[in-house]
Amino acid sequence: MNLVKKLPIGLGLACLMMMSSCSKEDAAVSPSSPQASEQMYSSHKGVTYVFPFFSPTIGATGKGSYPAGWGNLSEDDKLGFPAGTSSLTNLWGESALPWEKPLPAIPSAPNANSVVTTYNITESVLHDFQNHSVAGTTIKNLVAGKKYAITFYASTTKLKGPSQSVQDYASGIQVRLFAGANKILQTEINFTGKAEWVAKTINFVASGDEITFKFNPTSSSQFTETYAHLFVDHNSIKELKFNL
Repeated sequence: MNLVKKLPIGLGLACLMMMSSCSKEDAAVSPSSPQASEQMYSSHKGVTYVFPFFSPTIGATGKGSYPAGWGNLSEDDKLGFPAGTSSLTNLWGESALPWEKPLPAIPSAPNANSVVTTYNITESVLHDFQNHSVAGTTIKNLVAGKKYAITFYASTTKLKGPSQSVQDYASGIQVRLFAGANKILQTEINFTGKAEWVAKTINFVASGDEITFKFNPTSSSQFTETYAHLFVDHNSIKELKFNL
């Protein structure tokens, strides 16, 4: 502040404005505070714009533990199929449950080490029930009528060593978007390799200020257990410009 006092009035005010702007930006994009990212905004000519927000999958590992904004969204949880957050090397981040082949570094976030994990079992005795867990999040701060693109990474792994059941790699994942109770999009992402990341971008037009994003594994193998993983970084949604 002593330096600002010694400067001409106009230059001093400019410095104060720059300091204030930098302070707000640092607080808004702090990777340790996803809630802060949700409040990111810009002001221009008196108009405030709140940026769309797709919760990143960065958080503590654990079965039943989810990054901020994420959760188990199973429509039918009668059998309590597991879901949660895993590391790139271990199921639920537990040292006793290593992957047969660790997941590679995520292209958009090479230092990240947490992914949301869902589970599938294709045992015929369960054919009358949902046979997988479902995880998801609410994408916020949308504007009805505007078009958006969301980008994420998906992969599959299987456990290393002996298991109580047969392990296999998932065939892919199913992704669904909901506006309230209405499903507005459903797509499947097929995995082209084992323990490799597949990047996927989905476009949609918002009908309100929020949509729900859900995903679960798919499998073509019978009598097996499979796991699928999803990663979202801090910059995974953007508004697209187009004419209605």
